[in-house]
Amino acid sequence: MAIKQSANSKLIVYLMLIIGAAMFSFPFVDMVMTSIKLDDELATDTYRLLPKVPYARWQSPYVNHDGDERIRKPNDLPAELWTTFEPELRKTVRARVEAFLANDAQVQALFASIDKEQAARELTDVVGARVLGRISDKARAAGVPAMLEDVRQLCDEETLAGAFTMYVPRAVLGEVRVRLSNYARQTVAKPEDWRVVSGPVTLKPTVAPLEPGMLLQTNFSSAGDAAVIAASGRDITVEQARTIDRVFVAFQEDRSWARVNLRVIRDGRLYGLAEPLYMDEIRWGEIELRWPDPANEPVNGRTYYRLAEMGAAPANSAAFGVAFELLPNSGVGAWWAKISRNYQTAFRQVPIARYFLTSVALAILNIVLTIFASSFAAYAFARLEWPGREFFFGLLLATMMVPGQVTMIPTFLIYREIGFYNTLLPLWLPSAFGSAFFIFMMRQFMKTMPKELEEAARIDGCGFLRTYWHIMLPLVKPSLAAVAMFSFLGSWNNFMGPLIYVNDERMYNMAFGLFRFQLLSGASNSLMMAGAFVMTLPIIFIFFTFQRVFVQGITLSGVGGR
Repeated sequence: MAIKQSANSKLIVYLMLIIGAAMFSFPFVDMVMTSIKLDDELATDTYRLLPKVPYARWQSPYVNHDGDERIRKPNDLPAELWTTFEPELRKTVRARVEAFLANDAQVQALFASIDKEQAARELTDVVGARVLGRISDKARAAGVPAMLEDVRQLCDEETLAGAFTMYVPRAVLGEVRVRLSNYARQTVAKPEDWRVVSGPVTLKPTVAPLEPGMLLQTNFSSAGDAAVIAASGRDITVEQARTIDRVFVAFQEDRSWARVNLRVIRDGRLYGLAEPLYMDEIRWGEIELRWPDPANEPVNGRTYYRLAEMGAAPANSAAFGVAFELLPNSGVGAWWAKISRNYQTAFRQVPIARYFLTSVALAILNIVLTIFASSFAAYAFARLEWPGREFFFGLLLATMMVPGQVTMIPTFLIYREIGFYNTLLPLWLPSAFGSAFFIFMMRQFMKTMPKELEEAARIDGCGFLRTYWHIMLPLVKPSLAAVAMFSFLGSWNNFMGPLIYVNDERMYNMAFGLFRFQLLSGASNSLMMAGAFVMTLPIIFIFFTFQRVFVQGITLSGVGGR
């Protein structure tokens, strides 16, 4: 009976540990999941922990419906009323959708490659879900006929066109512009200048109200296929081509997760993208391409894509030309593209690698200086006899009661007067003088060490410094590990220090760099979570790697070293 109770007790303890671990790890899991979501996944009212599955499309245009916008019963609508209203709602919306699909010019331009019946069925759900939430309270109170009248009015051309644009994605190529070294901008290729070079793709001009461009109708049969569309520069001479320093290619993405490779011919040389680019959105945009220029590389990140030289251009090539290569992706490739998308964007928009290295350097300096300064002072307070020791130790403890906000301004004025402003010195130099809390913690640890060890060392001829170095430091390793961990966390998460003392973006650490990234990213939660994960990863790695030593140091320091 006792054995059974003991087993039950252990089971309860393990269950509580599992539940606690799940609760405390949930914010971290949510951060990781958010970091690989798209912005439109975060814009919905329904919370979802896992990101949506990225479907690699080999055909474009296509009908896309992820299931978020469906006709569902509103919570405040009586079940009896919904039973009568839902069939009529679907019938009314379906009629308006079919009329739109039959009469809209842009729709007819796309129907060569999409399923009209599927489009009508999916758009009925999407449009129905959108208008359902906009039915007035007055119509709901009046009954089904009034609600249907509201539905007919809400199913206007704008609502139908918006749903069609979102859920029938298509890839469209626009014009190509360049910027010369004299800052003059020039359109070098119109949409009608694009020509198919190879691959299962056809070009078709778009019609209003779509953006002017050439619609790409693709139908790949395997992941090894590729479609290449090229355009030569209009009236670009060899001399002008040599002065081109930026290229702008306008195109609309279709979220097919296909890989895009833009190639540029300039003055007999061939250049290609140096970093991955995917069809991961449903939007019209303009990609900026630049040649690498180490002398003018921005220190505050970039929004453009780099070009890398690939060799000599094909024979008889124009002085300037652009090729748009489209490669279909696999399911695994689509997942990798989605997972890495926000991280690649974050590293491109701000110099996270520079922030990271700065934080690492500051953390190492703070850890090393804090350990030696604090342990040395603790050794003097714990093991050496000198006049006024207890008074000065009490004075040291008194400094812990002074809030940091009180000394913030005087400290800043001192550092500015001695020329430390806008340098990294104020972020690590104070560690060379130790920390009152760490000195107190290590003093308590050292006071528990047997004096016989020091006496034996003194008999062997060791002075105070050699005793400190060879005897005391090896014995207080657990305490040193705790000090190192706390110093690392304080340095790694330091936000106020760079905010006060640093004005040069090249010297930002991760904590302050993420704040700047938040301003640049337009408060994009997915990008912010990607940056936050990069910042959090070293903390998690260090804690789990040195967890045993860290916990041991805290425990022993708290129980007198025994």
